[in-house]
Amino acid sequence: MRGLFGTCSWVGCDRPAWRCDLDHVTEYNHADPGSGGPTCACNLNPKCRFHHGLKTHTRGWLDDQIIDAHGIVWTEITTPEGITVRRQAANTWLLPELGLLPCDHSDPTTSDPASATRRTTGHAENAPKRTRTRLEAKHRYRMQQRAINRRHRETDQALAALDATDDGLPPF
Repeated sequence: MRGLFGTCSWVGCDRPAWRCDLDHVTEYNHADPGSGGPTCACNLNPKCRFHHGLKTHTRGWLDDQIIDAHGIVWTEITTPEGITVRRQAANTWLLPELGLLPCDHSDPTTSDPASATRRTTGHAENAPKRTRTRLEAKHRYRMQQRAINRRHRETDQALAALDATDDGLPPF
């Protein structure tokens, strides 16, 4: 993933990827590894320490990784104000088929321990007895926000396709 991106995957950051952390886009769930956050090429990208901390510990920042139909890997950042910026992985010429490789991890909405990327360590057994931990609530919120952003993107693409079929007259 460091070779694919070349730099920090955050839009506008030019820190070399070899000096960055590999970040799970959908957070790895230590209590239930099968429920999300696989350690897989479709879910990892490099982030410098600053941007990794910003995404992880600051409210409102959201990132997503999209692989389009051509196998191009994109990173999408949404600010707390709702502005979304997209960036293509810089070195797709280096690994052009990476985005076309099928992932063999399970759907993040199912929780099958057999499909976990790591064995569970059992360290969360003494956690408070809540219906959902704070980490699970945060992960669920981020997954919902990514789904909303994807729906907006699909709507925008559909509207752009309709605009392309106009009759050539000015819009006024």
